[in-house]
Amino acid sequence: MADIVAALRRQDATAASDAAEMIATRSPVALAVTLRAVREAVKLDTLEDALRQEYRVSCAALRSHDLVEGIRAQLIDKDRNPKWSPASLAAVSDADVDAYFAPAGHELTFDEDEICADV
Repeated sequence: MADIVAALRRQDATAASDAAEMIATRSPVALAVTLRAVREAVKLDTLEDALRQEYRVSCAALRSHDLVEGIRAQLIDKDRNPKWSPASLAAVSDADVDAYFAPAGHELTFDEDEICADV
């Protein structure tokens, strides 16, 4: 992700520079997770696998510090000054990102009998 931001900043186009600046204001861990999710999704064989990955990432995001902090900064205090954790892309570890792809407490399943049982 740092390479993408750096490449955008090297461009002469105002739109690229603006995009780099906007990206720099976002949660570093969310940026790293999003990039990995897109890259991993290309390798997945089925829609179910992609949805399972999205479910895991979404569940982890709901438990994250940065979701709460982003809501606080944008909607509650309205200071527009979130304190991300980790604070920079360079500080985001592989373990930070891996945690978003770990199995969720309850895995998403696609068993027709289970899905239709409540209908």
